Amino acid sequence: MDIKYDLFDLPYDFPFALCDMYLPPYHSMGDELHWHDCFEISYAKDGVGYYEVNQKTYTLNKGELIVIN
Repeated sequence: MDIKYDLFDLPYDFPFALCDMYLPPYHSMGDELHWHDCFEISYAKDGVGYYEVNQKTYTLNKGELIVIN
């Protein structure tokens, strides 16, 4: 299993990367693990998602927010 470092080159005057993503039902990243040196904030506009962090699974339901350090 590969663990990939995702580099975010964020501008000094606005150090944020904003993404609006749609993931199809049953989307999975499989064995692709990654890490980065910035916070990740995810919000579920609809549906249910699952995050695995440090070998623990978290459920993200519609209307919920998750912050990953």
